[in-house]
Amino acid sequence: SLGFAYLIRPGQFGQMRYKGRKTPPPMVKTLGPAAAQRILDGEPWLQVWSYQLAIPFTTISRKSKIPLARLLEIERATDMPSQEELEAIASALGTTAEAIIAVQG
Repeated sequence: SLGFAYLIRPGQFGQMRYKGRKTPPPMVKTLGPAAAQRILDGEPWLQVWSYQLAIPFTTISRKSKIPLARLLEIERATDMPSQEELEAIASALGTTAEAIIAVQG
C-alpha cells in the first residue's frame, strides 16, 4: 500500500504567497481610541504603548538596545527620546515612529 504519501503531493499544501513573498507583510501595531485618549489625557505614552501591547519594559529595553534606566527616564517624561531612540522603541513595539507621534497629537 502506498498510504498517504501517494495522496498528497510534495508542496501541494505549501505556504501561501503574498505578492511574491512567502510570508504576509508585517502588520503595524496601533493603539485603539481608548488608549490614545489616555495619552491625550496626560498618561505617559511609553507606559500606554507598553500596557496596550503587553510588552514589558525589560523586553523593550532588550529589543531596542536602550538601557532600562534610560527607558524609565523617557517614560517619566524627564527627557525626550532622540529620533534614533524613538525609532528603536517603535521597532521593539512592532510599530513605526510616525504612529507613535501621531497618537500624541
